[in-house]
Formats: sequence, structure tokens, C-alpha cells
Amino acid sequence: MKKQRFICYIITIMFLVSACSSEDNDKVKIYEMLSFTETKVDSMKEITDLADVNILLTAFKSASENMGIADMEVPHYKVDFGNRAYFLWINEDSGIIMDVENTHITYSLSKSSVQNINKIINSHYEK
Repeated sequence: MKKQRFICYIITIMFLVSACSSEDNDKVKIYEMLSFTETKVDSMKEITDLADVNILLTAFKSASENMGIADMEVPHYKVDFGNRAYFLWINEDSGIIMDVENTHITYSLSKSSVQNINKIINSHYEK
């Protein structure tokens, strides 16, 4: 009985994961930002490598919510997953994201996510 329940649980999770995945998640567009509403001309980079796309998706989904109200500078990047977009502030040690549709909440990226995202960004932008 426990084995059947476990198998049902696994099948349900697999179904939910596949249902939540959309065709838009096979690429990510990253833009350098000049302001909250303006992107840098010709700065769009399209990430199509599925490993990099999954790294970005995992990093953004696992970010932890920050408490309080944030007064943020101009974001470094906008990361567009197709169905949702985020502003990104990132340096060597830390990263913050904010849903472009809900600018009252920020989220912190883990250190490993910051390292992975920096590798992806640095491979597409010359710094």
C-alpha cells in the first residue's frame, strides 16, 4: 500500500512539473538596463542552451523573499522567461531579483545561484 501511494506521489509530481513547464522556458532573454523602463540598445542576449536555461529557472524559483520595503537602484539586467520577467541586480557576491509586475517584493539569490548566473552572463556580455 505504501509503495502504491509513493508511486502515485511520484507520478503526480512528474505531471505537475511537466504541466508547469511551458514552451517559453526553452529560452531566456537577458537585457542590460538603463532605467526601470529602458533597456540598453542592442543589449538583448538570448540564452538557448537548455542547461543554462534550467540554471536560471532553478535560481529564480529558489530565491528567498526579503522582508521590508526596498529602495532599489536601476537594475543591471532584465531577465525575461517569456511568461514572466524579473529585474536582476548582481555582483560577485550577491544577487537580488524583483518581478517586474510586483516591484514591492525583492528576492535574494543563493551564493551558488549568483556564481552560476554570473558565469552565464559573463559568457554573453564582455565586461
